[in-house]
Amino acid sequence: SVITAEISLHEFLKQAWPWIEGDVPFVDGWHIRAICEHLEAVSNRQIKNLLINLPPRCSKSTLVSIAFPAWCWIRNPGERFLYASYSFSLTSRDSQKCRALIQSPWYQKNWGNRFQLLKDQNTKKRFDNTATGYRIATSSGSGTTGEGGSMLIADDPNNASDGISDVYRENRVDWWTGVCRW
Repeated sequence: SVITAEISLHEFLKQAWPWIEGDVPFVDGWHIRAICEHLEAVSNRQIKNLLINLPPRCSKSTLVSIAFPAWCWIRNPGERFLYASYSFSLTSRDSQKCRALIQSPWYQKNWGNRFQLLKDQNTKKRFDNTATGYRIATSSGSGTTGEGGSMLIADDPNNASDGISDVYRENRVDWWTGVCRW
């Protein structure tokens, strides 16, 4: 039900899946439920820092970068998100999918009365809503000084092939601890 989707990120993900992934079937698993429970705790400020390590193709980005901010905005449309990935094209892709989910007929029918996306700030890199919430997409290592948010999410901040470089890893740690922490 819609009420259950408002309370449970897992239920929200199951209902939102066709709007995010089209005809690709939803395959549930214990890891999906565990991530949902932990992200709910993040949303409720019961967990301040969360690290999720999963192999590729386990739906982590779909859940964390697409469904999670859309679900949070149902409960608190003033939430402000800053997303980073090692590649701007990846974080931009997920930002666009999140925006498409929010603009979907399903989401608008159920929660469209809570906020709207601003027309003058509605791009792949950034979109804002009428309740002062926003979602900004950037890449790790890029200049994010001056931008803030209530949630900072780094979804794949390192390219796997660059992870063997001590210098590259140190640059990412410096970026995370220096520029992005607030």
